[in-house]
Amino acid sequence: MQVTKTVEETRKQIKAWKKEGKTVGLVPTMGFLHEGHASLIKKCREQNDIVVVSDFVNPTQFGPTEDLEAYPRDFERDSKLCESLGTDLIFCPEPSEMYHDPHAFVSIDTLSETLCGKTRPIHFKGVCTVVTKLFHIVAPDRAYFGQKDAQQLAIIRKMVQDLNFDIEIVGCPIVREEDGLAKSSRNTYLSDEERKAALCLSRSVKLGQEIIHAGISAEELLGKMREQGPRPLMEQKYADAEARVDALNKREQYRENQERETGTAAMERRTLENPLERQDQPAPTQNAADSEKEAHGSNTDRLDQAMIAVQEGKEREMDSYATVSLADSKGMENGQFFSAKDKLGNNQYVGVDKDGHAFRLTEFHNLNPDGKTANGQFLRIEVEENHPLYKALNSGSIKERIAAQQQFYKEFKQSCTDNEITSVKTSRTAGSADRSSGVER
Repeated sequence: MQVTKTVEETRKQIKAWKKEGKTVGLVPTMGFLHEGHASLIKKCREQNDIVVVSDFVNPTQFGPTEDLEAYPRDFERDSKLCESLGTDLIFCPEPSEMYHDPHAFVSIDTLSETLCGKTRPIHFKGVCTVVTKLFHIVAPDRAYFGQKDAQQLAIIRKMVQDLNFDIEIVGCPIVREEDGLAKSSRNTYLSDEERKAALCLSRSVKLGQEIIHAGISAEELLGKMREQGPRPLMEQKYADAEARVDALNKREQYRENQERETGTAAMERRTLENPLERQDQPAPTQNAADSEKEAHGSNTDRLDQAMIAVQEGKEREMDSYATVSLADSKGMENGQFFSAKDKLGNNQYVGVDKDGHAFRLTEFHNLNPDGKTANGQFLRIEVEENHPLYKALNSGSIKERIAAQQQFYKEFKQSCTDNEITSVKTSRTAGSADRSSGVER
């Protein structure tokens, strides 16, 4: 087994092997190898004539407050493991060999902006850059990555596709500890409490695998997976992932409803690669596109826009079940509202607040997780343009919209409690076609 430390000597040896017609596989690592890395090397050994392992702690994927200096290193141990598994070459460069006053980097948008990327904004730019450099240095036929780092694997595959690398990316199964925790070089950092908390992830995934075959909605499945016990150390970090899963599921449900209603069975599906493409809508005019851009704001990211699309879709769906409208508040006095059921039995409230602003509120249950109130409803709120919250309720920022909904809902409930707004009887019933019937005073 050879050990190289420079780009030049690595390329020289790779070219010699390629000249002999041999296939080359690459296993990129940051060292401190464990059984998970070993499984990648074994798979690489099975599929290639030459096995190259890179052992390099890449500084560009660490943030300024992260663990670059503390990251565990043991090259002697790594070298012995690689040799025992039949590795032909370990490329172990110094940072100065890989980076010379760098100004060129490789990054990918959208996929790198959520999950790990949300709290590590430069991480995937560093990953994409170093992997690109390794691909150019080693020129492998195949490269091997673990499925444990699922987001990284998805990003690498997309990068290879977009940049036309002639390299096959092979994803390998997760290798776990006896208790189910995924093998990781950073597991040594975990306290007993943190390690115990981390098990909720593998237990939840295992439970999901066991029950999904029976047929279950994504939302119900996530609910059962969340029941694996309290997880205060993990909850915030993975809330965004769950919200994205639920959002994509709700968006797909809406599109299916639209297909059934319009009979357009051939309607194209929106995909993760094009999450914002409104394929069921005609192409907007330039003026419409400009208006939409202005409404959403230049700082609205693509995930935020996707969530807005989900929200707008659900609002349209909720409106299709409605039995009352904002216009039904006409003739009501300040501080009055009436309630009615929509076609699905959800509560609707229409009225005029104490300041004379008309509103319509629907409590639509068990939908968008980002729109949850204390009782778990998805809210549909419609107000006149003169209402103080009109702009926020129609904002291009999902966070601003949800905050405005929750503020309106809280104030409405408080106004009811304080008798600033009171319920009056109505003859309207769910599904009634007569929306002109008056309020019984």
